[in-house]
Amino acid sequence: MHGFRPSEADEDLGWYDTGLGHPYMDPLMKLYPEYRQKEEKVQGVSDGSIESKDVARYRYAWLAMIMKIYQYTDEVEWNERKQNEGRAFLRQHARPSMDLPWLMKDPNHSAYLPELLEEFPDAKLIFTHRNPGEIIPSLAKLFVVFTAPDAIPGAVGSSAKEWGEETVKRMNHYSGGLVDFTMAQNNVSSPYSFPSSGTSRIDLSFVDVRRDVQGAIGKIYEQLYPDQPLTSNKATRAFKKYLEQNEREKHGNQRRSLEDFHLSKEHVAFREYNEMFLN
Repeated sequence: MHGFRPSEADEDLGWYDTGLGHPYMDPLMKLYPEYRQKEEKVQGVSDGSIESKDVARYRYAWLAMIMKIYQYTDEVEWNERKQNEGRAFLRQHARPSMDLPWLMKDPNHSAYLPELLEEFPDAKLIFTHRNPGEIIPSLAKLFVVFTAPDAIPGAVGSSAKEWGEETVKRMNHYSGGLVDFTMAQNNVSSPYSFPSSGTSRIDLSFVDVRRDVQGAIGKIYEQLYPDQPLTSNKATRAFKKYLEQNEREKHGNQRRSLEDFHLSKEHVAFREYNEMFLN
């Protein structure tokens, strides 16, 4: 499986968009206080939008093209190394497959699932759910750190309260998109209607995944790839050994709280999302 980060394509898109005639900005770049203030001045008020659906379609079309380029370069590199290194290389490296699935992990997908499926109709959707309110302080802190190198201290949009508001807006963007998409899925007349227990989507609890990573991966393959053989005992033992040898170090929870960003539990209730996926 290719471990592909959409941000890589976003960066490429930022370089080439001028030549293509389509002004594009990575949604993460829109975090910067300077950009947020410009948007409010141009529009009169901030409408809460982060990326239009048309731009999302353009972004996914770009991703599809980049994926094909990556697959092509994999094949070219393999052939070159085969010629240069001979049998020693062949014993350790199988020919790259063009049929391997691509793995795209990005919470921003949640807000644009219909647009994603337009470009990738055979996509398989894997969701891990947790209470969004629990990670708001950590996410706000991440946004502050991410933008700090290019933000003037004290500038409009850079206060703790404004970062709290921006973080809640972003989380509503992600969680609301997933709620709307799921409601459409449950509507039999929707073009995106397919059973949540089918082979195109699986929903998992973050708590369960964290408690048993190997078991969660097994559930994913059993549901999404029912025609494939079950994981062998050899593979299971190898995976368990890997986890034992590469134990993740947790350096404690980050020390920010809701109050640090002028937020209360009421601001981060996310009732509709929690009722749909966690209750």
